[in-house]
This record gives sequence, C-alpha cells and structure tokens, in this order.
Amino acid sequence: MTDETKSPSGLTRRRILLGGAAAGAATMAALPELGGSPARAAVDDLGWQPKLLTPEQAQTLSRTCDLLLPGTETAGAVEAGVPEWIDLNASLAPAAERLTLIGGLTWLDDRSTKLHGSRFVELPEADQVSMLREISDEHDDHPADLQAGAAFFADTKRQTLFAYFTSRKGRTEALGRPDKVEREVWQGCSHDGDHSA
Repeated sequence: MTDETKSPSGLTRRRILLGGAAAGAATMAALPELGGSPARAAVDDLGWQPKLLTPEQAQTLSRTCDLLLPGTETAGAVEAGVPEWIDLNASLAPAAERLTLIGGLTWLDDRSTKLHGSRFVELPEADQVSMLREISDEHDDHPADLQAGAAFFADTKRQTLFAYFTSRKGRTEALGRPDKVEREVWQGCSHDGDHSA
C-alpha cells in the first residue's frame, strides 16, 4: 500500500501512521525523569541509555526485537545492539519518524493492557507472539483497529533485519563474514610505454 492507497476500510497508510504518531506525541509530552527508581531500574535492565525512548518504551522495543531475532547459537537482535541502534536512529530522524516509533510502541502496550491487563513485556511469551502474529505481514489485510500496529510492526521488522545484519555480531556470527575486510589498493599501470588511444 502506497502512502495514499486506500485499504478496504478507507484508511490510507499515511493516516494509519499519523494515528500512531498522535499517540506518540502525548507520550513524548510526558517523558519521565530518570531520577526515579522505576525508570532507573528499567535503564539498568536494558544495559543501555535510550536517546529518544522512555525506558519502558525501550523495553517494549527490545522485547519485540528479541522475538523477531532471538539468540540461538549465534547472537540475537538484543545481543547485537539492534534496539539501541533503532532508538539512536529514530532520535536523529525527522519528528514524524520519531513519533511513528513512539506511537507504535505505545499502541502495542495499550493493546496489551486492553487484551491482557498488563504491558507487553510482562506477558507470557506465547501471548506476546500471538499479539505480534495478528499484526504481522502473514495476513493480507488487517482490520482497521490493527492497521496502525501492523504498519509499526512491518517497519520495526525492516529496521531490525537491517540493523542486525549490518552489525558486527550479525555480520560475523550469523553470516560468517570476516570481522574486517581487507582491500587491495589499486596501483595503476605498472609498465612503461605509450598509453594514448
């Protein structure tokens, strides 16, 4: 669906993303101070300091990335620093992109609370997977109430894969590429003579 292509429900992709952005705007206006112990504990659990997201939003993002690419015999998305990269990348992006990420994370936690009575990260893994499957691209079309979540999840999946396979751990452990790439310097012609055509 392009930015202006209408879904069967009449919503455009732009309107769906702006709906998520509106939820994110309200969240940005009420960012918690990190001095409080719940926020500080959340940062400590993450192992990194979010640049844009609240610690709770960063936890939701980390869990989503972990479910997309869990650690196995190779590092997963979290070990490769993917959530931290997504947060940093969004912090440097235009306001609309920042709000899209924040709005999507807010949407996911709000839906989790509505369906299960607690935040996404507090759910059992089976419920987390079930929530992500209902907004995944394995479905051809989503009902109107899931379209903002589906757009957010598709974008998060794209960013997760890009960040993972361009990270050092993803490149070396998952793809088996060398840590450093050796490049030969081209020396040019080494013989004397007339080079005119």
